[in-house]
Amino acid sequence: MPNSFSDLLKRSQETSKARSQRGLRKVTRPLSQKFIRPTLSNELRDAKSEPRTPKRLKLSQEQPWIQTDLLSAIENVSRGKDLDAGDFIPIESCETQIKHFEKTPELYDTILDGELRPEEPEDVVMSPLVAEHFDQPEDLKTRFANHEWDLPKNIRKVAHSPLHQKIFDHLGLPWAVQWEVARLVDVHPELSWDDVPLESLEQLCGSSSESAPRVAQVLFGEHPCYKVISARERTTQPPSNASPWAEYDHEDTLLRTNSTERLGCEGTYFGGKIDQVLRLSVHTSGKFEFRLQPPVVSTSCRFRRYIGSRRIIEVRFSEKEARLRPQALREYMVENALVVNGRVFRAFYARKTTVYIVETNETLDRKEDELVGDQFRLSLRDFIEWHNPLFANPYQTLTKWSSRFALGFSTSQPGPIFAPDDIFFIPEIVAPGQSSSNAIMTDGAGFINASAMNQLAAQMKWPSAPTSIQARFGGSKGLFILHPSERSLDDPPRIYIRPSQIKVKLHPDPRRWCPSHRILDVLIRNTMSVGVQVTDQVIMNLSHNGVPTTTLDSLTRTYIQSASLIPYVKEGRFLQLWETIFTRSKVQEALLKGITPESMARAHGFGSIKEKEQELLDAKFAFQPDPCSGHPPSFETQALGLLQSGFNMKFMPLFSRIESLQKTILFGMDEKASTSSKLI
Repeated sequence: MPNSFSDLLKRSQETSKARSQRGLRKVTRPLSQKFIRPTLSNELRDAKSEPRTPKRLKLSQEQPWIQTDLLSAIENVSRGKDLDAGDFIPIESCETQIKHFEKTPELYDTILDGELRPEEPEDVVMSPLVAEHFDQPEDLKTRFANHEWDLPKNIRKVAHSPLHQKIFDHLGLPWAVQWEVARLVDVHPELSWDDVPLESLEQLCGSSSESAPRVAQVLFGEHPCYKVISARERTTQPPSNASPWAEYDHEDTLLRTNSTERLGCEGTYFGGKIDQVLRLSVHTSGKFEFRLQPPVVSTSCRFRRYIGSRRIIEVRFSEKEARLRPQALREYMVENALVVNGRVFRAFYARKTTVYIVETNETLDRKEDELVGDQFRLSLRDFIEWHNPLFANPYQTLTKWSSRFALGFSTSQPGPIFAPDDIFFIPEIVAPGQSSSNAIMTDGAGFINASAMNQLAAQMKWPSAPTSIQARFGGSKGLFILHPSERSLDDPPRIYIRPSQIKVKLHPDPRRWCPSHRILDVLIRNTMSVGVQVTDQVIMNLSHNGVPTTTLDSLTRTYIQSASLIPYVKEGRFLQLWETIFTRSKVQEALLKGITPESMARAHGFGSIKEKEQELLDAKFAFQPDPCSGHPPSFETQALGLLQSGFNMKFMPLFSRIESLQKTILFGMDEKASTSSKLI
């Protein structure tokens, strides 16, 4: 133990000299962090301000003292000087300003029309003291100053012809028409780019609704294989209610001016409803092959509403693809950019059997065209910074960072937009005497006031305002419950967010948020189920815990008798029979599910008709009559149609359907359980 300040000073100098002889250490602090070196008095005064601060640096945490600071403080103490005295001059603070810190607000200029202009980024400024301790090679300094991402330069032309692309841009052909031309050439082996007559492209000028359906006939009507191509096309086209051409026109108009109407905050319309798909397969040689698919109107999500449906493509593949190697696909999508009609798409997220690629501000064999809104495109970095800003989330693990992209792909419908001053962050309610995360009693549950809930109900055309909704807001997700005290409808819409709901941290000031982050993205409203169903496992538990078997048997018999259709048939009460089938089988809900657009179905409480990709072909006939024959989609609707037509039980088709419905009642309606009973 040293017994004087001189001994301590000597040991400190030796330690400093030994450390200076070590090699360069990698700086792992976030580039966006502002480093401040406080005085010793401030350090001691604020030592207990954050008792639970982890050892690693936070975004707002101050930089620890370095060796020179400690030696200076010891020297002043050894001379008998007071640290709080005016003659003590602290070490000059060093503030490192990084471009990256003010990068994210720059993304909002395209939305706010110059309302919030970010400060001009400055170069990295380091004092000689910091440069002495963090000396770096010149090339590394340059990379930190410019903050450019080294994106792979490999380009894979999925569907692209430089000559035809020049004509596309010169004529101003809509993107939907360009996609259809590339798709026809890509999908049909009888066609190539040489078969596309340049002189006929002028006939496709105009709107997508007028031109896109005529692409095959206009360009390839004189082709020897046109009849084969036309017949093949009829089997792949989506149903009329999923036609994307009118939606393309609406979105293109908004993208040209970068209008916020596509976000859903200026009326009933919202964008982001078009699915653009590339089908991936593996050739026998191991080469990846991509095939463009017909675009369809589908669900809407935040990503597609913000940057436009046309700027996101889903690369889908089958799990049954024998020659597909996940590692090879992963490396390929990371190292290569895909080009469709001169536009460069880069991968940024993948889940299950889908890789998502986004159009960047890069181009190939074409120039940026302001007439179609190319100047509003984002780089890959800017797109990621808009969704999950790295400066605000420097300690996210890679798995967490990757999984947060799923928030932007949640099927949602935009609700009301909240003013920055009406966004509140409230603490969690924790069980008394507990401090662990398991004791949080409000995990994932925030509040929304009555004014916002009523505005949401009017916007969604719900019959009444719900008491809770599942939604996404900014970087948060979870349940938002009607506020217990804020029930005045004259108040502005307000929202209250808890820390457990925040999955992605945005700028600390909501006034710096993008408007799309201040819109409530509704996933689904709360619904109430009437009645209780128990499975065979529950019945066994009830019996084991003392419920008499006679009671269970009586409840089962009572249910079967009340649900039976036989009394209506025997007594000829066909009107009551029709009403019973209609109500019990939830035919109205099924019909509404069939006519409700896919982009709005989930928010209105209807399950998606596209639960699995294998059911796509059957989806168009699942909840509505066959568009060709008019045949009803289920036994229930078939029985109702026959009853409405005046048939009786002597008509065998009606009798067989009523018999099937009666068997369903007797042997259980729940396919997930072998036995079902209903407690009345």
